[in-house]
Amino acid sequence: MPDTRDINFYDADPHLRLLLRMKLSADELARGEPLLRSLGARLGNEIEDLAAEADRATPTLQVRDKRGNPINDVEPSPAYREMERIFYGEYGLAAMSLRPSVNGWSSPASLVLNDAIRFG
Repeated sequence: MPDTRDINFYDADPHLRLLLRMKLSADELARGEPLLRSLGARLGNEIEDLAAEADRATPTLQVRDKRGNPINDVEPSPAYREMERIFYGEYGLAAMSLRPSVNGWSSPASLVLNDAIRFG
């Protein structure tokens, strides 16, 4: 596998950029491209490191609380939680196509843009 450090995944994918130019309005492309470029820059570095750490630190299952009551709670690694914060908090991944105001936009993003961010 080639080293992907310091590669911007969005800038390195001319086919994705062409498809987005064909499928998105000029306004939506202008709104979405900074997010795509930002995420693309993070994928080969910070997020790759977090994913590797999350793979090493498997989730833990808490079967009971300190009093012995059953709770069956799965606790993912801190790296996994950080990836959730980045994707859902910073990029608005789960909600951007469902409601306005995500990412400061007045209208929801299209599913095309949502999926472009989701699949990096």
